[in-house]
Amino acid sequence: NVMRIDLMKNVTWKKFHLDNMVVYQKTDHEDVLRLPEFILRHSIYFTGQWFRKAMEVNYGADVFYFSSFFGDAYMPASGMYYLQNEKKIGNYPFVDLFFNFKINRAKVFLKMEHVAAGFIGNQFYTTPHYPGNDRQFRVGISWKFFD
Repeated sequence: NVMRIDLMKNVTWKKFHLDNMVVYQKTDHEDVLRLPEFILRHSIYFTGQWFRKAMEVNYGADVFYFSSFFGDAYMPASGMYYLQNEKKIGNYPFVDLFFNFKINRAKVFLKMEHVAAGFIGNQFYTTPHYPGNDRQFRVGISWKFFD
């Protein structure tokens, strides 16, 4: 059995937004299924229009965090995950910065993922012995063409 409680609250003040999600979860059989006790996801961003309302913008930051726990380890030879008691993962903030804009039918996003990489230490792991992605910059363009 898994008990999970989700709390969500989004706050808007003028053009500023704060989206929050807090998850508490507990299992009664830690020897079968291991989960982080807390998961936090927050997003703070600004929305508006620039250049005489010709460009819609959206920029801000996303923060993701989960408490430390003994995550399942991965065995590449069998392609399966298994329980382990050696290394805890988690207890590390994952921060992304983003800037999105739209001009007519073109949408563009710019995103710097994992901004905290290297500043807090090299301790972010997606599963034991497999580190998460380093800091990276992403760009995306979506343009709808009409006949």
